[in-house]
Amino acid sequence: MPGQPTQPYLKLHPLTSAWLINTGLFGIILAFTCPVYLSGDDLNIMQTLAGGYGKDTSICPPFLYGTHYFISVPIRNLYQQFPSVNWYSVWLVMIQYLSGIGVLLVLFRRTSFYIATISYLLLFLVFGSWMLLYLNQSSTSIVATLASLLLIWESVSETKLNKFYGSAGVLLLLVAALIRFHTIVPVIVVAAPFFLLVPGIGNKVKAWGSIAITVIICWFLYQNQYSHYTAQCSAWEQEEQYRAAKYANINYHKDQQALQQSPYKTEVAMLRELLLFDTSFPNAATLHTLAQTTNGPMPVKELLSTNTWHWNFVNHRLMIAVLLLALLAVCVQRPQWIVPATSLLTGLAAIVYMQQYRKMPAYFIPAVLFTITACTATMLPVSQSRNKLKPIGLFALAIGLGAWALVRTVKASQQNAEKFSRFQSMYQEMSSRPDRLFINTNNDEAYGYFYCFANPSQYSFKNILFLDHPVQSRSSALQAAFGVADIRQAPVYKNIYFAGPPSQALLLYYQKITGGRVEYSPPLPDFKLLEVRRLFVQQ
Repeated sequence: MPGQPTQPYLKLHPLTSAWLINTGLFGIILAFTCPVYLSGDDLNIMQTLAGGYGKDTSICPPFLYGTHYFISVPIRNLYQQFPSVNWYSVWLVMIQYLSGIGVLLVLFRRTSFYIATISYLLLFLVFGSWMLLYLNQSSTSIVATLASLLLIWESVSETKLNKFYGSAGVLLLLVAALIRFHTIVPVIVVAAPFFLLVPGIGNKVKAWGSIAITVIICWFLYQNQYSHYTAQCSAWEQEEQYRAAKYANINYHKDQQALQQSPYKTEVAMLRELLLFDTSFPNAATLHTLAQTTNGPMPVKELLSTNTWHWNFVNHRLMIAVLLLALLAVCVQRPQWIVPATSLLTGLAAIVYMQQYRKMPAYFIPAVLFTITACTATMLPVSQSRNKLKPIGLFALAIGLGAWALVRTVKASQQNAEKFSRFQSMYQEMSSRPDRLFINTNNDEAYGYFYCFANPSQYSFKNILFLDHPVQSRSSALQAAFGVADIRQAPVYKNIYFAGPPSQALLLYYQKITGGRVEYSPPLPDFKLLEVRRLFVQQ
């Protein structure tokens, strides 16, 4: 109509806006930074799917770390057809990208265009850039789960059920669970109180019903996966049982007194250094016994100490500050204060539980903080204060935190690039000697800083063995390439070398296996970056 002010195009088209903004943000991060796998798990999955350990090890894609074969098999096939592209990283980034579009789209529908844009920019700089710079399956599953819950919440919060948002949310939740099933749990638990804001009992039932049905379907799909691999892959079930026994020790807090009294001294030393490359020593039964007798809660005095929480606070202080900003910026009416308060208490209880009983995963605290922050900014109305200084102060604080996040991103990217450069130099020393098998006796941090878009076909790990991965999954490839029939007899093979500082636990292991005195050689002089030795058995 004449005289009526025109609305900006982007404001009238939220889906287009969400797509353009995320394309720009993701494009900048991926073009000008150095994202890495700060995770041996993801490096192992990528190498297995890409055939980096040899063809025989890619026949059965890994259930090892929870990724369903509905995902791993297509990615493996893409590697086989187009080996120069790192499809595992492309997949993870694509899911984070689509999840970001979903989060911003819901923000656009809940608040003004400009507030939604500023809120999302801060969320992306603080949380999103961190998840991209340290790309892994856990953080990808987390952001997909959060986006799915926001879309489901939005679909049932309207007067008329929005099938598009509901379907997109259910699909994202399904994908998140198939990427890594157990990582969806903390996000769902911490976000649960916000679903009290959904109007009407019927809509609440629809929301939780769709979430519950999706989770149940995924659970059955994982049961199918277990049966599938058991039928298709020889000795797979044995390796899976060993994996479960291994992580029953690694992922739980240990009772130090029980650990010192344990008769399995050598096994304990191997576990501490993650020297677990042979599923016969320690075997699964021994690992289960060790877990049952040594796992226990952290003592209360230790739990409440400064040492326990200092680095948890320091490492996540920016994320905590952004959460506090979100709580200051929203309008929480008297009945609604229960929602963020309950979510905060739930998240804190989950963190304390993990700290006391489990090994705190790197993704866990960011997942809790990200969930509460995003749900608060999305599901609660923005405060309309009469004091004009309050919005100015909040905006200035947001700018300051965003600048902090930007500086952190630049520094992290520089560190990633330096570490990957060191990895390339170390890799060159090993790959230039393809007739030798290098056993990595410690997971040096350089191995974790693998540039996630590096061409996998240029980085073959056929002659590199990481000790926290059971060797049975690579035994046929090792035997064919190096004539190593039994890795337990490594000291007697002249073509097996040990890369890394000397490990006393490894000496004890080989002395038990060989029955002789085992000694390290001095560092070999023809290696400049790597600390490489051989082992000798003195009869």
